[in-house]
Amino acid sequence: MSVFGKWIQTSATGTTTAAIDLGRSYDFLNIFIPDVTHTANFSLKVADASGGSYYNLGDSSSLKTFAVTGNYFTTFDLGGYQFIKVILSSNEASGTKTFETRGWSR
Repeated sequence: MSVFGKWIQTSATGTTTAAIDLGRSYDFLNIFIPDVTHTANFSLKVADASGGSYYNLGDSSSLKTFAVTGNYFTTFDLGGYQFIKVILSSNEASGTKTFETRGWSR
């Protein structure tokens, strides 16, 4: 039986969101990427603890980054992390962007 977390809305006004606490560790992450001003490479950073150091999700050969302009939904293999940040390569200072995320496990 799958376990799904609540949808969490998080805002970004630059290239990085604030830390997102999913409430517990999950295997996967669903994320909705809003319409962004500029085409941007998108990725995630993860941490073991609140206030901890954040690291790229994956290694250099498997890091999931892709160019988006928004209104895009995808799923990441989260690998049991609870704390994440959404990263964009392009500064979105022209307006606040709200991302929706939720964790889930099988």
